[in-house]
Amino acid sequence: MAYIDEDDFSAYSPNTTIDATLFAELAERASDIIDRLTLDRIPRAGGLSALDADTQAAVKKATCAQVQTMFAQGGLSTVEGFGADADTQSVSVGKFSSVRVIQSGGLTSSMPTIGGVPVSPLVQGYLRRTGLMYRGLG
Repeated sequence: MAYIDEDDFSAYSPNTTIDATLFAELAERASDIIDRLTLDRIPRAGGLSALDADTQAAVKKATCAQVQTMFAQGGLSTVEGFGADADTQSVSVGKFSSVRVIQSGGLTSSMPTIGGVPVSPLVQGYLRRTGLMYRGLG
């Protein structure tokens, strides 16, 4: 189940309009990305509603940022590995992956990926303060 609905996304990004069917699919895939980053801690805790209000807000913002990134990078084609940016270079080391996107005018930027799907740089920022991404012992 997606961690956001269209109202959440509209509040986060009021100037971005996405068809309802496409939004539902992107929100579901973005939630999958969040689950991978958080080691499935949200579903194991009993779902988003089982978390405190601040954590819920952070997860929703992270999911919105991921939907916005996937939409900007080509919609569902990003999930299938065929994003809008044909001029990309990627590197993977173990579980880490990064994509260097060559933008118009020859400018480049790096965008992390999970399973080939570009991940918004904001996602980890929103999630980091929740403790859901903790990788240590205890």
